[in-house]
Amino acid sequence: MVKANSTKVRSQTIGEIMHKSANYIAVYRRKLIDDQVIKPNGYGYVSFLLPYFDKFVEQQMILEDL
Repeated sequence: MVKANSTKVRSQTIGEIMHKSANYIAVYRRKLIDDQVIKPNGYGYVSFLLPYFDKFVEQQMILEDL
């Protein structure tokens, strides 16, 4: 979701970025919604539930690249 550079991301876009099937994305989408990490944000869209969580994830990605 962070790599999509948007606060509201289509599940299909996530699948394209990750090179995964729609079924794979649907399973983990449901798990993340149940764990209250993301929330549905319109038909086929999701967004992070916690404010600024995308910035945290982005910083972690930068640190892993070092």
